[in-house]
Amino acid sequence: MLASCSRALRYISKGLLLAIIAALLAVPPLYVVGQWLTPADSYWAHLYAYLLPAYLKNTLGLAVGVLVGTLLLGIPSAWLVTACEFPGRRLLSWLLVLPLAIPAYINAYVYKYTFERGLLQALPLRPDVMHLGGAIAVMSLVLYPYVYLVTRASFQRQAAGALEAAKLLGASPMRRFFAVALPMARPAIVGSGMLVLMECLNEYGTVKYYGIPTFTAGIFRAWFAMNSVHTAMKLAGLLLAVVFALSIAERWLTRNLRYTVGKSERLLTRQPLHGWQASVATFCCLIPALGGFVFPFAQLLAWAYSGWVQGLLTSDFSKYLLQTLQVGFAGAAIIVLIALLLAYIRRIGKGKLTQLTVQLANLGYAMPGAVVAIGVLALLLAVGKWLQISLVGTLLALTYAYLVRFMAVAFNPLEAGLQKISPSMDSAAAILGKNRLQTLLWVHMPLLRGAILAAMMLVVVDILKELPLTLILRPFNFDTLATKAYEYADDEKLQQSAAMSCLIVLAGILPVFLLDKLNKSD
Repeated sequence: MLASCSRALRYISKGLLLAIIAALLAVPPLYVVGQWLTPADSYWAHLYAYLLPAYLKNTLGLAVGVLVGTLLLGIPSAWLVTACEFPGRRLLSWLLVLPLAIPAYINAYVYKYTFERGLLQALPLRPDVMHLGGAIAVMSLVLYPYVYLVTRASFQRQAAGALEAAKLLGASPMRRFFAVALPMARPAIVGSGMLVLMECLNEYGTVKYYGIPTFTAGIFRAWFAMNSVHTAMKLAGLLLAVVFALSIAERWLTRNLRYTVGKSERLLTRQPLHGWQASVATFCCLIPALGGFVFPFAQLLAWAYSGWVQGLLTSDFSKYLLQTLQVGFAGAAIIVLIALLLAYIRRIGKGKLTQLTVQLANLGYAMPGAVVAIGVLALLLAVGKWLQISLVGTLLALTYAYLVRFMAVAFNPLEAGLQKISPSMDSAAAILGKNRLQTLLWVHMPLLRGAILAAMMLVVVDILKELPLTLILRPFNFDTLATKAYEYADDEKLQQSAAMSCLIVLAGILPVFLLDKLNKSD
């Protein structure tokens, strides 16, 4: 009887902790959804009649254009690096990942000024990038690594037998790619494409700088320019509906797509290329690497060096760096701690309710930063009014928003690490009289050091790069490298902006390298 009561108490306490975490993380986006039940204000009527069609058209145009661009850049380069051997392949396989370290808004203003007075100003025909097509191009160059990484991993796991059978049947290399390899990689292509679409919906700096009215730009306009909190939340709710529609579409598109490779089957091996074929392969992989990372980073370094020589980098530069590290590491530590608890609860609780609650807790990463920020801000305004204290404009509010937004970033590597630990370790700890918490602290955490480090670095860099959420929720007179780089660029102060941007890029390279290594080792 006593043992039964003890088990019941443990179950209740575990469920209560999980419910509290899930509620903290899921309430802000659900609060945004609930605002659709409230009456509209006058600005919403004006926006609905005159601006909403343009927001919808530009958002869909940007998303579709960037999706096509990233697929065209990511899939061929992933196939060539995986299936072929050509000069420079090993270097290019890493360079092709590095654009992930450059935020899209930094790439946007770099290309605008590169063509005007930078490294490419001598071109006889300099294109104008300050339009929707230009935004699609610069964002495609930054976001294609999502497609490249995921599809490359899929190609690496494909069995060589299917392609060899197609070769024996007389299929050309091009036909083997389109008829065999590409269909087998469809789940990876759909999944990576959804990641690209989510990033497009989250983007604010690029569309604001290029003057393109999208949903995210409309949220900022309603909130800051028109002082209409209600309209901002209604727009955020619409954007959230688009995200859910994309999630449903992904599940539908991949519902019957399952390809497995037996342990006895040979995996895909690279075929050597020679002559013009090797040159074409090198060129096809070199173009996205140069356009997405080498040219932009070289221009940033040139501007940063010029600012340093001219003495334009003031003491405030170190202040922004320290403030960024402060929110980055403090936020990452809290997020990783809660993610570890969440992953461990999921490990020891296999019920459907536990699984559903964990999914709710990871809801924020599927949402644009502006939606999360609006939900957190509205919720804190309501709670602060009830408690008669001010929670808005504090580091606590900003950290809470980061927790909602980036929980999944920390949760996924930690859950993967826990899955590699045999359940027999838990049983052995229980036999030795250790409770659940002691097992987590003294058994699992030492084995999870690599996963914890990876989760920390990934979250720190995501916080480092995050722009719309930080712009909305930062305390008064508090700037990070991301917000200050954007503000300097918007004010045409390129040397100061480039110095901030270089630090963001350099900080992002290490986690990108780690992600690439983990992707190759899977």
